Amino acid sequence: MNISAQPKRHTLQASQPEFEAAIRKEFIEGSAIELELFDVAVQFAADIEVAGVGQEPREAIAEFLNWELKTTQAGFSKRESFFGALLRNEDGSPWQAKLSYQAWDSDKGRYAKPYKAPKGNGSRAYLPPVPQSTRNLVNAPLEGSFWDWVKASPDIPIILTEGAKKSLSALSAGTVAISLYGCNSGYKKLTDEIYTLISDLKQFCNPERTFILAFDRDSNRDTIRRVANAVQRMNDLLQSSGATVKIAIWEPERGKGIDDLIVSQGTQAWRQVVSDAVPLPKQGVWQCLESHNHQVGKWAEKEIPSKSKECSSLEIRSKFDPNVVFKGEIEKSGEDGKKVKLAKFQIFTPSCDFDFKVSKILSSEDGGGLMFRVSRVQRSEIVAKEVYIKSSELTQVKDFANALKRELGFNVSCILKPEQLQALIQNRTAKYEKYGGEIYRLADRTGQQDDGTWVFENAQFKADGTLTAEAESLWIFNRSLGKVEKIPSPIIEEQDPKALPELITACENFFHKDVMGHVLFVCGYATATLQRRAVMKAEHRFPQLTLFGERGGAKTTAARVAASIAGMHRDSFIISRFSESLIYEQVKSLGGLPFLIDDPIKKGAKKESRDAIDNFLWAMYNGTTRKVRTNEQTPHTAVIVSSNVALGEDNAATESRLIKLIFPVLPCNDSAYQRLESAMNLASGGFSQLATIQYDRDAVRTIESKLLEFLPSAHSRVAASLAMATYFTQKFVDAAGYQFDAFNYCKNQICPQMNQFESGKDSLTDFLEKLSLMRSEGLIGKWNAISVTLREDGKKYLAVDLASVWNKFEQLHNPNYSRQGLNALIQAGGGHTNKKQKFVLTKLEWTEYLRSKAEFDRKTEHEQRESYAPVEPKRSQLRNCVLIPVALLPNQEDDSIDTHKPEESTATTEQADKRIEPINQPDSDGWSSNDSPVAPQEKTEFLPLPEGWQPREGERILALDFSNWKPATVIKVPGAKRDWKVQIEGVANPVHLYDLSSMRPLTEAAA
Repeated sequence: MNISAQPKRHTLQASQPEFEAAIRKEFIEGSAIELELFDVAVQFAADIEVAGVGQEPREAIAEFLNWELKTTQAGFSKRESFFGALLRNEDGSPWQAKLSYQAWDSDKGRYAKPYKAPKGNGSRAYLPPVPQSTRNLVNAPLEGSFWDWVKASPDIPIILTEGAKKSLSALSAGTVAISLYGCNSGYKKLTDEIYTLISDLKQFCNPERTFILAFDRDSNRDTIRRVANAVQRMNDLLQSSGATVKIAIWEPERGKGIDDLIVSQGTQAWRQVVSDAVPLPKQGVWQCLESHNHQVGKWAEKEIPSKSKECSSLEIRSKFDPNVVFKGEIEKSGEDGKKVKLAKFQIFTPSCDFDFKVSKILSSEDGGGLMFRVSRVQRSEIVAKEVYIKSSELTQVKDFANALKRELGFNVSCILKPEQLQALIQNRTAKYEKYGGEIYRLADRTGQQDDGTWVFENAQFKADGTLTAEAESLWIFNRSLGKVEKIPSPIIEEQDPKALPELITACENFFHKDVMGHVLFVCGYATATLQRRAVMKAEHRFPQLTLFGERGGAKTTAARVAASIAGMHRDSFIISRFSESLIYEQVKSLGGLPFLIDDPIKKGAKKESRDAIDNFLWAMYNGTTRKVRTNEQTPHTAVIVSSNVALGEDNAATESRLIKLIFPVLPCNDSAYQRLESAMNLASGGFSQLATIQYDRDAVRTIESKLLEFLPSAHSRVAASLAMATYFTQKFVDAAGYQFDAFNYCKNQICPQMNQFESGKDSLTDFLEKLSLMRSEGLIGKWNAISVTLREDGKKYLAVDLASVWNKFEQLHNPNYSRQGLNALIQAGGGHTNKKQKFVLTKLEWTEYLRSKAEFDRKTEHEQRESYAPVEPKRSQLRNCVLIPVALLPNQEDDSIDTHKPEESTATTEQADKRIEPINQPDSDGWSSNDSPVAPQEKTEFLPLPEGWQPREGERILALDFSNWKPATVIKVPGAKRDWKVQIEGVANPVHLYDLSSMRPLTEAAA
């Protein structure tokens, strides 16, 4: 709305007949006012009236309202006419007028109500003329002054309300009522703390009189507070005059005012409310030490002989010491009957060198406290400061004094006794509450609170992004957040619609154009974080964002740009050391504010550190609470993690809960960084624009359904996460007035990245990949995993002794799935569980065999003939196992991996048979297809090892993968460590081989 363009007047009725008809309907039908009472109480007038031909025009309404009259008739004919309903008292004095227009109130930015009181009238009560029909309802005399009769009849209760229609409606219902201009118009202020009733009400006060306060039952919090304050003061003033005071109470939904209640519920309902009126509950005020000269203590009177030295000393002190007051001389008879002159002094003994009043009562999850306005005299000047003292510091005098010293920043003296302190606190608190003092809420966190209000050190916003303040929100910023470390508050800059456009322009100047889309997406995620509370309420999940890539990719700068929309970009808010307790305290104490963790995985970090970060990110997705003794740390915000390494790689569950953006190393325009820094410092000037953005669940679901087809390899929850980020990214750029298609960018640039992380793989795939890695590290072998063929179906399986493998697997990889869940996936994938199979007895037995065989292979052909070849250990121990189809193993191609086809090879049949064909002899365990589901163990015969052959770095060879020979490349030859590092084709990770028994030269045939 353009406030400056508003007309000065808003006409309600354009003609006098239209105005009179509207007033009659409003009063008689809308407020149930008796017709005869309306006719005597309401007088209609136009702004200009002419009594007769040749008479001077008269400004009837201006005269009534005591406005300045026009001295000339010029302009009367051109001026827009207006009309008024004039309300007079019984004595003919003007009380109020309702006009046919509303005047524009530039201070409040809206049109004012059309009611006007006479200028200079002050606060007056409405005592209207009352006709005979209305007098009959209250058994009043038909002649004489109605209000004189009421004054002389103290047994008649008087209703006090606000607004003429309310009292006229109550009179029409047979109850005596007096209206005020407003709830606080029944008294006037004499001094700072002294009030008195207006004379119009004083005349009705009598020890036998009962007043019933019946002000509007409003639902607006500010109005409720104002009315409660007025009711308390009216109650005190009327009671001090000797009258009895009661409060009329009814449910607001039955009607806001008396007239609304009578119209909707009937006269009898109103009479019942009057009958049920109750006294206002009283809060006792404890007697306590007195205040004097900004100190707290007690007075004592002392009378001493006028001519004594002590008297002279006290007289001198009284001239400069405010704690000694000379009250004059008196004469008293001494013991001998002679008159003695005594000097009278009042001496104040302080118990503390300060005084205090309660300025706010604060509630919080940990017991709240009180805000005191503390004052004291310091160097002949009054020094005052507002301080917050926790409830836990208000019991013991020592704690109270220490808390004051901490908050004031200087020493205070206090020798109060515990009971004196408690009496002072109760006295000050009761006085605060008595006159409408509010209970404020101490902010539970910096940022968004549970009711949606945003609370910062220097600003507050409503949930819709509009500015508010303590007096309206009743929230107080908490300067003591954080049980582990103090949580700083961002400074929100003055709101400026240019802040966001400037931020994007500065980003365009600094970042490479190919990474600009990523920067906008990070800003979109930060915008989503502002609405985390709404997203969590709707979805019960919120993904975390990780940015990774080589050093120099400006990913941390991008994260700082995003955090700057809430002023969270400064170094004091960025954490670069991962400490679970510290970070949980941060995410507990920040509400919806984007929070940056920069490079938490340092060079040489242990795997446990990476696992801890992965587990933290996993827990953040669902907002899991961390409990440490009495401290419950529930996240209220989300994190952006910038790292040189990817997170979640070893934890599929975590990876599927992350949005991961790869930042390539592209050149930035360093000369534009200073402008970018300035733009970040001012970016929170767009906070109110972004806080107005609401989470639209249907719109996000639509985006999610469109993204699913572009994420075939990703977990389904990735589409939901990207949809949310895409939605808020588009909202962010729209708020900044920037042209950018967030959906197409996500589809074309981010979805391909998310696909390559394969977050959609199940637990079995993850297990098999890691099992392959364990095999390459010598942790898996024929003592716990062998290749078998099931006679029932002729299919190949990997038999795994899961009981012996699982403990080591858990130690190394800390999976977020269980053996039972893995068994279910094995069965679903065509495998079998709870089967029997024989394995080599121990790892030692198998490794000794491999070592012996390696030594044998290194011998010359002559030496081999002269010695015995080592015998492969017999599979002698029968154990439970699972059978995993070979087809499910990582990078398995087809049966040619396991079965040699002679016609495709130029090698001799004898060589081929020796190289890869299994010996199809029954195993010595005697199992057959009738008594066992598992076929005998396949045995692989090795090609003779060429004399003196040693694999060289970079050489192509054959390497043994389980029982299958596969082409491989030597990456590293033995050095300080006695092992070869080879990359087997089709195997994800390099393999470490410790002897030549698992390696052979690659023949042309094999190639």
